[in-house]
Amino acid sequence: PTGEPVVGKTADLSTLAKEYTDGIVAIGNPDVRLKLLDRMRSEATLKVASLISPKAYVAPSAVIGEGTVVEPFAVIHTKCCIERGCLISAGAVVGHESVCGEAVHVDCNATVPGYCAVAAKSKVPCGTVYRSESDK
Repeated sequence: PTGEPVVGKTADLSTLAKEYTDGIVAIGNPDVRLKLLDRMRSEATLKVASLISPKAYVAPSAVIGEGTVVEPFAVIHTKCCIERGCLISAGAVVGHESVCGEAVHVDCNATVPGYCAVAAKSKVPCGTVYRSESDK
């Protein structure tokens, strides 16, 4: 619908790697996202890129894993660890010293308070404040 050309399908990764050097996976399903990230590296030898909007704030001490997307107006505070394949949506906030496991999605305007650990493949829904099982 955006008018952008489709350059190939996931089955074409090896062929696409002959023309492109980097790739990103922007698929909502965390299992599919991680499998494709693995395939990009092993089958296609594509470098897994991360995309961080210039309108996002990422603290210098934060660690951002490969294949992560950080959208505009997201905030990732001091000493956070965002593991590979995460989606940090527009307006999301990840508090200081928190960890988002592999393929976590912190959706629009959601908050992960400081000192939290979000389990791999979890989704923090739009507009919510994350609570670990011990906080519920």
